Amino acid sequence: MNEPDAEVVQPAMLKRPVDSARYGGVVRPDKTVRWAADALKQVRQLRGRSPDTWPTPTALPESLDELAKLLTELGWDDLACLARREELAVYRTLSDVQPGLFADQIVHALAALRRASWSASGMRKHSR
Repeated sequence: MNEPDAEVVQPAMLKRPVDSARYGGVVRPDKTVRWAADALKQVRQLRGRSPDTWPTPTALPESLDELAKLLTELGWDDLACLARREELAVYRTLSDVQPGLFADQIVHALAALRRASWSASGMRKHSR
């Protein structure tokens, strides 16, 4: 789980301005940025630790999911994609140890990555 050379979300990446046209939150964007920083802090504490030391068997990927949701809310789809890719990689690693146990979570992570990638590429639909 410790991939120092992997492309992952880092604290400095959260220092960008929030696009007010994209931000759709019900609270101020600075609070959402703070929540994203807190979620990233949790992720960083879990990275590199063995899954058997996590508070729950899926603590890291669940923290990455929360981080990705906050990044998406801020309109930072490229960073959300990084978090989703890491979430997927963690679930795949966990699945290698316990085959089939995390199939639903992998499907969820793949679907969320697809949505984030789609948004990041600017191909959002105007209506649903």
